[in-house]
Amino acid sequence: MYRAISEGGSPSPPPPVLGAYLVKMSIAIKDTLKLRDQLQLQVGGSMVVPAERFVQGSMEASLEAKKKYSKACLEFDAAEGKLKALNRLSPAATGSDYQRLFLSYAHFWEYRQRWMHREHEAGVMLTDVVTRHQIEFLEQLVHTFQAQLTAYGEAYAIMCALDPMIKDLRAIVATRRKEMDENRAKRQRDAADRARYIEENKYQDLVALFSAPDLAVVNAMCVGAGADQEAMLEDLVRILDSYKQTMPIIRLGITKEVESTQSAATLFRGNSTATKLMTAFTRMTGRPYLIATLKPSVARLIANPKGLEVDPAKAKGENVEENAARLRAVCADFLNAIMSSISVCPLPFREMASHLQTEVVERFPESRFTAVGGFIFLRFFCPCILSPDTNGLVDPSALTAEARRALILISKSLQNVANGIPFGAKEQYMTCMNDFITGSLQPCRDFLDEVAHAPPNVRDYLPLASLREVYDRELPSAHGSLVRNLERICKSLRQYGGEAVVPKLVE
Repeated sequence: MYRAISEGGSPSPPPPVLGAYLVKMSIAIKDTLKLRDQLQLQVGGSMVVPAERFVQGSMEASLEAKKKYSKACLEFDAAEGKLKALNRLSPAATGSDYQRLFLSYAHFWEYRQRWMHREHEAGVMLTDVVTRHQIEFLEQLVHTFQAQLTAYGEAYAIMCALDPMIKDLRAIVATRRKEMDENRAKRQRDAADRARYIEENKYQDLVALFSAPDLAVVNAMCVGAGADQEAMLEDLVRILDSYKQTMPIIRLGITKEVESTQSAATLFRGNSTATKLMTAFTRMTGRPYLIATLKPSVARLIANPKGLEVDPAKAKGENVEENAARLRAVCADFLNAIMSSISVCPLPFREMASHLQTEVVERFPESRFTAVGGFIFLRFFCPCILSPDTNGLVDPSALTAEARRALILISKSLQNVANGIPFGAKEQYMTCMNDFITGSLQPCRDFLDEVAHAPPNVRDYLPLASLREVYDRELPSAHGSLVRNLERICKSLRQYGGEAVVPKLVE
């Protein structure tokens, strides 16, 4: 089971087509990068070469025209300056040199005409350069756009060719991602299952030791608990019952007890571990049944406990015969309450009674009723009648001395009914109850037979505690007690022949 839990989900192998797709993708990327490089070269060539041609052709001619215009401007400015200088002279000074003045005007108009011509020529040249530059720029821009369109068209064709493959790759990625998520979730569940399995089985070996048929560890645990022996026994009963081990152990204990007993009269009169386990289990399982069955009768008795003493030495002047009659009536009330409770009798009781009667009849046929009666009354009802305060039937403060004495007499009488034995010389004062005993033998035997007849669903009872509850409470407590009292427990095991268990217990 642990290995099965530990096996996590592994991802499925990649599909065979994935390798071919990756090769195609690599080729497409290379082709796209090649197109990009070609585009950069085309754009660079279409812009750089025309620019150089424009500089060498148009720009140089316009620069030469600009130089000529600048030279004409200087010549015109010089002629204008000379003319202005002559005009600033007095008429007397210039009147004698008309030839010089004429030449100055001639140069002025010549240079002015040349300046205007050069200005027009430079303006036309500049306009032509600007216009040609705009046209050539637009032309090269068109070439650039065309190159880009061609490159992008080819790249688009490459991408379109990859589109089916890309769709397949997307489906593969989605599938692998889903697998990855499912595997991660499965690993998380497996980790939780492993942790839960380890947590739920960390006490498995300890439970196996408790469930051993010889009950060696159970006995040693009870001995090691000292004053807490009763609490330890109840914890062990809950642990075993949660694993459905209590009844198999008790059945085995009953079988061994019958096999080892020489007389039916001494059955379950000892204090063996199996007997203690059976007593604790019946008490814990039957507590609600006890309360429901006996509480009304006990309450009626406590309400009026007087007039039940049949021992002349203790009666103190009371009419013993009247007290005996009343005691017989009270005992009949208790016995009727018990015998009418068969419908609510716990299923484990009936299973134990059935197995006990089967085992006893094989070896002691004459003890068919007394064995079951001893179990039901001696181990269950009578102890509760003797001490109703410790079993939750009444408050301790409600029990008077008279009530306790009456409960003792009732317990004695019911026990003798179960045993089928009238009172004798040993308790002479109780012989007044013999009529009640003999008259109740057959109804009581019918009741015991019915209790020992286990119904088909006898093993479908609800355990005293669930596995979760004992893992949270009883098992940690029992383990702690084992660790604290390990030395005493091992000593007890060696003393009673359980040496073979000691190494397992220490582990």
